Amino acid sequence: MKPVTYWIDTEEIQNLCARYGCFLEKLNRKEKASIRTFLSFWISMRFKAASAIQEAYASVEAGWLNAEISDYSLATEDVETAILMIENLENEQIESLLTAIQSLINTHET
Repeated sequence: MKPVTYWIDTEEIQNLCARYGCFLEKLNRKEKASIRTFLSFWISMRFKAASAIQEAYASVEAGWLNAEISDYSLATEDVETAILMIENLENEQIESLLTAIQSLINTHET
C-alpha cells in the first residue's frame, strides 16, 4: 500500500494527510468511497462548465437522497471537510487523487 503522496503531492494533499493520515486511515472505507464518488462526478462536471465545488457536491448528495439510499449518506462531516480541503486541485491532480483513493480502498482491511 502506498501513501496518497506517492500519487500526488501538493499543499492541499499535505493538509489532507495531516488531518486524515498519509493513508487516509482516519477515514473509513465508506467515506473514501464517498470522496471518490464525488470527485468522479466533479471532474466530469468540470468538463461541462460546473463552476463551484459546493454546487457539484450538492448535486451528488441530492442524487443519492433522491435514490432513497437511506443508509448511505455522502454528507459526513469528514467527507465535506476533505472535499473542501481539495477544492482547488486541477483536473490532472484530481485524477491522481482518484487513483490514490482507489488504491487505498482496494487494500482497506475492514
